[in-house]
Amino acid sequence: MSRQAYLAAGLAALVPAIAATLSVGAAADTGPVRFAPPERAILTRTVWRYLSDGQQIVVTRRYAVEFARAGEGYRLDGALIEALVDAPSDLAAFAELERRRPDTTTFPIVLDRTGRILSDGRMPDPATREQGAALARKTIGGAAIDAQTRTQALGQIAMLSTQSAISPVPGDLFQPLAGERRETRKVALPGGAEGEVEVALRVDVADDGNLPQQVERVVTTRLAGTTKVSREVWAFSR
Repeated sequence: MSRQAYLAAGLAALVPAIAATLSVGAAADTGPVRFAPPERAILTRTVWRYLSDGQQIVVTRRYAVEFARAGEGYRLDGALIEALVDAPSDLAAFAELERRRPDTTTFPIVLDRTGRILSDGRMPDPATREQGAALARKTIGGAAIDAQTRTQALGQIAMLSTQSAISPVPGDLFQPLAGERRETRKVALPGGAEGEVEVALRVDVADDGNLPQQVERVVTTRLAGTTKVSREVWAFSR
């Protein structure tokens, strides 16, 4: 692995923790403390991963969710009802694995009385992600494609395996403040190198002040002239 790739991998590993500390803007801080969610809703989470060759992978997962009172707060349970994956043809094996992957880690989510997350599902198991990436590498290795295409596809798999857990659910996803905000943080890396992580957030709040209509988060990482972008959108509907 080249030094550039080593530093990029190190920065990618830090992104989930950094993104988790940059808040959407909790309503509990300056807004209403009353939270009255619907009993049922549809939560759609769409993730864009932009690849180094300009292409992208888009993963959309829809969940049927139910809110129930739990002590002074709420418990949110959900079931995956649809998974859609749009990916370049040379990543078809990876896309099919992602499409079939069950989601057993997102729910349940425990909320306080203001709608802020107290605890949520576990992060995806790194061993499971690596198993999927290994299968995709094996499929690409045996495919009838030219050497350059194979090399590019294997590089994309390596990048995706480091980015797959880029951002946990924002703690204030269910009761955020409306508007747009942006924060940039410098990250020190081994050997004196420095990377940068920028998180941009946009929140569209529903008229009733309960669940937001949409929350968008764009995470941009920059290192030595290279830029990687990921985008996530959470949307709620009845």
